[in-house]
Amino acid sequence: MSDVEKKIVINATPEQTYNVLMDFPSYPEWNPMVLSIDGDTSPSSTLTVSIKVGARAPQSFKPTVLKNEVNREFRWVGKLLLACLYRGEHYFIIEGNSEGGCTFVHGERFSGVLSSPLNNMMGEDLPKAFEAFNNALKERVEKQDASAVSS
Repeated sequence: MSDVEKKIVINATPEQTYNVLMDFPSYPEWNPMVLSIDGDTSPSSTLTVSIKVGARAPQSFKPTVLKNEVNREFRWVGKLLLACLYRGEHYFIIEGNSEGGCTFVHGERFSGVLSSPLNNMMGEDLPKAFEAFNNALKERVEKQDASAVSS
């Protein structure tokens, strides 16, 4: 397995989607993949991220924020020891559409000499985890949008 990218259409605005995506304290309520994120979201800042992929034990790492463009994109990069061994650039992109909703793009680009063996060990668990994240985000955003409309 190499890079992973999953897309989903969310029936809510880019602003609504971004607000849920960046509400890290609420992740335990809805997010099956990213259990927690702590830290400053400004570029060059370090986050502490805890994830769960498949049946594996949760793991934590400390990626560096590369980009945080409000209502549009959030991106970080993590590495294992040295970037030449294993590097993953994780991204979330929100693209508005003409119907008033958005397409949410969730992906990761891998590089380094250990990227193929480590990713192959995960098999289909990683793409499935990305899909589960996207589906849960869609449900959360659309549910919040529906409750805001009915209020």
